[in-house]
Amino acid sequence: MRPQTSALHHTQRCWRKEYRGNPEGFRVFMRHFCHTRKFHRKSIREHLEHVQEKLWRALKEARIDMVVSDHSPCTVDLKKLGTGNFLEAWGGIASLQFGLPLFWTSAKKRGFSLQDVVMLLCQKPAELSSLASRKASLLPGYDADIVIWDPDKEFEITEECVHHKNKLTPYLGCKLHGEVIATIVAGKMTYIKGQFAREPPGQLLFVK
Repeated sequence: MRPQTSALHHTQRCWRKEYRGNPEGFRVFMRHFCHTRKFHRKSIREHLEHVQEKLWRALKEARIDMVVSDHSPCTVDLKKLGTGNFLEAWGGIASLQFGLPLFWTSAKKRGFSLQDVVMLLCQKPAELSSLASRKASLLPGYDADIVIWDPDKEFEITEECVHHKNKLTPYLGCKLHGEVIATIVAGKMTYIKGQFAREPPGQLLFVK
């Protein structure tokens, strides 16, 4: 089952209340909303675009209440580009760096506001993780995790701007809105205009 199709399948099961009482729910990742462009067969691409729009509609109707992402890039050989065998290829992609502009570019085309994006990407995940008392807010006493960005700035993803160790990503050539200028973690600058802090200030988060 293809990723977007699988995500829609679980969403439909949730609508039928098959997941009622299940605290784990189901997983819908950012790539399910943003990635179809690399499928060359028109029939596959059109099918995934159709499924993708259903996922966006579910998000608009609050049937999906948050969007998250993991970080699972890989080397070129693990992607099996030489054989094209996607059944054996590593499933992850390098996209965490571009998560915010990817989602924002697609979301604003469908009428989502910046406040909606904050809720879906920050507030709801913090609530699910029992971290709402210290994350996803600029109130005094919170962790001061902040991204400074220009939501209107357009840029193109090139290999040179990919900061991941492994540069392979299906988003090369994509033109996005929302360039990240700086990132602050726990009140400390970790990234600004292509430069990173020498030591990451992040810490393990344990929730009892």
